[in-house]
Amino acid sequence: MKLSEHEVEARLRRTFEVMADTPLDDATVMQLPARRAPRAALAVALAAAALVAGVVAVQVRPSKPVSTVADSPAGQEDLASFLLTDEESALLFRAEQRLVHDCMKAAGHRYDETDVSAGGLDPEWSRLGRTDARRADELGYATPAGPGGANAAQKELQTASQRDRWSQAYDGQPHSGGPAGDGVPLTNPVTGEQTGAQTSGGCFGQSQRTLYGDQARHTSLASWIGNEVRSAVERDAVADPRFDAGIKAWSSCMTAKGYAYTDPFGPVQEFASDATTAKSERERAVARDDVACKDAVGLVRIYQDLKAEHGRAVVAEYEQLLAEYRAIVDRALAKARTVVATP
Repeated sequence: MKLSEHEVEARLRRTFEVMADTPLDDATVMQLPARRAPRAALAVALAAAALVAGVVAVQVRPSKPVSTVADSPAGQEDLASFLLTDEESALLFRAEQRLVHDCMKAAGHRYDETDVSAGGLDPEWSRLGRTDARRADELGYATPAGPGGANAAQKELQTASQRDRWSQAYDGQPHSGGPAGDGVPLTNPVTGEQTGAQTSGGCFGQSQRTLYGDQARHTSLASWIGNEVRSAVERDAVADPRFDAGIKAWSSCMTAKGYAYTDPFGPVQEFASDATTAKSERERAVARDDVACKDAVGLVRIYQDLKAEHGRAVVAEYEQLLAEYRAIVDRALAKARTVVATP
């Protein structure tokens, strides 16, 4: 789905794949059936944060200016223009939650809407780690705890039969085993190859049809964009020599502050913990310096410019499919605004 089921969970998946130095996979989770713990991944993703602390205001510039692509050809659309913003993803998430809640209530079951307002990762977290100075100072390299696991209403059910009835109402799938419920196939829109399936039963399936119309088409496009299109653009951006120059400039800045990190995930891995663990002053100091150096060399801007540049070729090749996806989510956003505005 959208941020709710997919983009939010996808960010979580991306976090761990980046830590393993593998390509981003923004919507892999979208290929999997959405079950009673649809956002468990989010909590995991949020638990792997980056650190960005600053101690002294030493701004070390690279010896040679790092060139970006700010002067890109005018009139060419970036890939980002077809994708959901964080605000749009959050809106769709809230609408999905409200629709499922109302449907479950009508079916005689309780469902607690999940609030993700406290969650989220720093801008460009998946490649650059901590980039938000406020979070660096407050959290070190941990991220805000996000929602995850089974819905609170289901957790409180006492018997297997109660959980099965709840699960069948939620997504049409049995909780304790048995034949699978309804699902829709996910296909690659370019090759036509089937890439997975997604649950389409129960209140979950109903919420998807209400917002997106053709659930299979929407999720197939979203999965393709996340797994192939965005991943390819991000790989190309990271492989660009200008990105490497930016990383080296950041590393030089960190060296001047007394650290020996060669890539932004060095401190993330060193201090990896969840948001419930007390953060030491040293961790917060490293995080502040980390962010300060990224700001000093313009690392976030370099990476974003490179993604924009490399994304234009992808847009030129797949503009029709990208426009189809954007039209689907624009219609869904209009519906979502009505849904969340209803008491």
